[in-house]
Amino acid sequence: MARISLYVENHFDIFKENEILNIELIGAELVDDYIFIYQEWPNDLVGNISIKNDILRKIYPQQISQVNIIRDDIIKTLTFSEGNVMLHLSNK
Repeated sequence: MARISLYVENHFDIFKENEILNIELIGAELVDDYIFIYQEWPNDLVGNISIKNDILRKIYPQQISQVNIIRDDIIKTLTFSEGNVMLHLSNK
């Protein structure tokens, strides 16, 4: 799990106003056929953010990845599928 976690750190970024945020890896787990990587940003993600996710794209171009942003007990989900590695979220 440590190797996949390090891989994710190199293929997943959150941007706020074109600046990469230094998100913290807090854990990983394997559940059936799914790998869950848990990362945390200790400050508020208010405003417009962009998320780059090219995890496994070179190996599996049709990979579908889901990213959940949790703020004040509200979950916003972004789904990355073939052809999109950068998605935007207005999080006010």
